[in-house]
Amino acid sequence: MPQSAQGSATNAAQRPRSSAVVSSDDKQVETARPHASVLSKTSADAVASVKQSIVHVEHQVRLHDEDLQRLVSGFKKFEAEATRVIKVQEEHIATLEKEVNEVKEALKAWPNSSESSGSAGNENSGGTLKNTLSVSLSRA
Repeated sequence: MPQSAQGSATNAAQRPRSSAVVSSDDKQVETARPHASVLSKTSADAVASVKQSIVHVEHQVRLHDEDLQRLVSGFKKFEAEATRVIKVQEEHIATLEKEVNEVKEALKAWPNSSESSGSAGNENSGGTLKNTLSVSLSRA
C-alpha cells in the first residue's frame, strides 16, 4: 500500500465511529460527528483554559492594584512634604517681609545728611541704623 493510502487507513481506524467520509472530485472529505465524550473533553479543556485565564487576569489586577496603592501612598507622602515645604517657605517670606519693613522704617527715621548738624549727629544716627540693621539681619 502507498503511504498516503496507509495513512488514510490509520486515520480511519482512529476516527470516532460516527464520522462519515464523503467523496468529492476524487478527494475524500471527512465530516466529523464526534461522540459526546469527545465534546465533553473539549468542553472541559475550554473551561479549564478559561479558568486559567481568569486566574491570570485576577493576578494581574492584584499586581496593578498594588502598584496603584504604592503610587497613591507615594503621592500622599510627596503631597505632605510639599505642603510642609510650602508652609516653611511662606513663614520665611513673611519673616523677610517683616524685616524689610523694619529696615525701611529705620531708614525713614534716619536723618538725611543735609538735615543733620555736624558729623557727631551722623555718627550717632549711623550707629543707630547700624544697630537696627544688625538686629534685623541677625534674625534672618
